[in-house]
Amino acid sequence: MRKVLRKSRYGYALGVFLFLIGISAIIYTFWRVWLETASFNEFLTAFWNLLWTEEIDLVAGISSKLIFLFILGMTALIFSALTLAFSRKWFIAGEKVLVECPFCKRRWRTDPQKALVHCPYCRQLIHPRIVE
Repeated sequence: MRKVLRKSRYGYALGVFLFLIGISAIIYTFWRVWLETASFNEFLTAFWNLLWTEEIDLVAGISSKLIFLFILGMTALIFSALTLAFSRKWFIAGEKVLVECPFCKRRWRTDPQKALVHCPYCRQLIHPRIVE
């Protein structure tokens, strides 16, 4: 049996959108902190301290800490990975079997799920017998 991978368009689009939001938030965070920590010897401690102390202006009059933007980026990346993973589904493609017409005794290949079919040779509505 053959497996077919189907992707949901909306799930794929949402996953890519969340990925772009998350990666842009993380890049912006690193860019803001990198400008001030490039000269320090202990990069990680300076980076961690600036994440908690540096503020950004979101909208006129509203400011937030840089760590919240970093957390938003990480959660967006996690949700994008989950959305992309769960927007796919494997389907099993139906296999073809050899069936026989009970009237004309001719054989042909078709899906086994069909209960009533028309014989392609004698045009009778039949219940085909599975030969193979």
